Amino acid sequence: MPATLRSHLIALQSAVHSAPEAIFYRKLKSCPPSPPQWDRISYSQFYLHVQKAASYWTEILNGHGIKEGDVVAAWLSGMSYDDVVLVFGLSLAGFIPQLISLRLTNSDVVTQLLIKGESKAVIHEPSYGDIMLSVDIPVFSNVTAEAIDDLNIPPRQFDIAETHDREDKAFIFHTSGSTSGSPKLVPNRYGWIDGLWPKAKACWSSCSDEGQDILPCIGSICHVGQMFLVLSAFQRSACIVQPTSLPYSPFEFQTMIRDCGVNRLYVFSPILSRYLQLAKTDASVLQSMKSLRQVLYTGLPLAEEDATWAFKQGIKLLNMFGSTECGPLLSSSAHADPAAGLKALPGTAYRFVPIDEDDRSPERLLELVVLETSSDIPDKSLLDPDGTYRTGDLFSRVSRGLYISRGRNDDWIKSLNSLRCDTKSLEENVRATCSDLILDCVVVGNERASPALFVEPRISMDFTELSQLIIDRIRPFHSRLYLHERITNSNLVLIVEAGTLPRTATKGNIRRRQVEHDFKDRLDTVYASVSRL
Repeated sequence: MPATLRSHLIALQSAVHSAPEAIFYRKLKSCPPSPPQWDRISYSQFYLHVQKAASYWTEILNGHGIKEGDVVAAWLSGMSYDDVVLVFGLSLAGFIPQLISLRLTNSDVVTQLLIKGESKAVIHEPSYGDIMLSVDIPVFSNVTAEAIDDLNIPPRQFDIAETHDREDKAFIFHTSGSTSGSPKLVPNRYGWIDGLWPKAKACWSSCSDEGQDILPCIGSICHVGQMFLVLSAFQRSACIVQPTSLPYSPFEFQTMIRDCGVNRLYVFSPILSRYLQLAKTDASVLQSMKSLRQVLYTGLPLAEEDATWAFKQGIKLLNMFGSTECGPLLSSSAHADPAAGLKALPGTAYRFVPIDEDDRSPERLLELVVLETSSDIPDKSLLDPDGTYRTGDLFSRVSRGLYISRGRNDDWIKSLNSLRCDTKSLEENVRATCSDLILDCVVVGNERASPALFVEPRISMDFTELSQLIIDRIRPFHSRLYLHERITNSNLVLIVEAGTLPRTATKGNIRRRQVEHDFKDRLDTVYASVSRL
């Protein structure tokens, strides 16, 4: 049943009306090797660009029989201002944007996603040139806001609906990891967006300082993390700064503070950990961190000693736990040590279910289950038969209503940028293609730029030659994956003697986390060498 819901477009319109001249975006106009410089784009300018993009693409798409309510895919890096304009322009025009990251480069997999999402057209990053997709839909190259301006197309007045059915789709995202070679569709409902605003407010700690909130991008607009940041910015009339790359260096971070006035930070914890390690020896970095109104980190848990050290230094940390399917789920308390635990955000309804009913210890592991009445319950296509959503995320309770993350109950790891990787599917592919070469294998790489493969060999062969042979055999499967999931360098196939890898006592399964721990020095060396190539 239609209901009055606060959509992303209503939030944008409200920001334009309340602060039209406030700066929405600091757009890069120079990149390395030149020092970075940024243009200023106000909320009113952004909204005008969105209206013009909506007008332009309405004319183009209508000419191909594509109408309001149809799904239109946007295959983008998601890092540029023009990408943000396109996404919101398509939405304003009444289309449902299906957002596909350029990190997914295999055209066959993209074709599958277009078919699953029922996209009627695809608009891609201009750098992709003439892409080949085995699906019979129109394919267009994205057009910059400046190019649309030059066409002198008068912006249409689009009505922004105030009522929607809660189940109506606003966007279609994809999981950041691939299951059996293909990401999973995550429809984003208007009801989900309506429930986001109280959560965004709770995650955005208030500050007595005057002036606009300014913060850098956390990622691609094609992923939920950056979409959450943009919608939070609308809510506060805040400004977003485009970095030269992700992750950006501590030097660029300090440059953005100096030149753009950055006073907040949304960041993935592995990157924050690097900043904190540097801050322990560099007083200027520590002072930059302390000057921020808030440092919100997400993705993976920050090491407890790092979180406690930063808190004692006066760095205003907030730990937020979320997922692609649900968005923000839990957060630490503002002005408190984030190591103390996480609490549910406003408007949510969760249950923490023991994974072992016989375990009565205080430290027993609990799975977070999202209930049907929760504002962030995902699309029906993702739910269990009982109407709940089992996140697969594990916690232990530290006190009433406070929980500490304990990882996942499945075979996923998270990369340096907190994008997920399904280790089980990678291992199954290795076993299927290399059964004559290997006895067993395990994929590791938590908080690394890409996964690595440990192998116990079945045959006697030079380890370097064996590593390359394995790479050759798994290459077709890996070409279908996101960039952060691929193993394409033979240095990341590490051969060890049979029986070397640590195993569980009962079932004899390889202990993934223990492998990461035992071989940390070797992994550090390998990743350092690969990054220099």
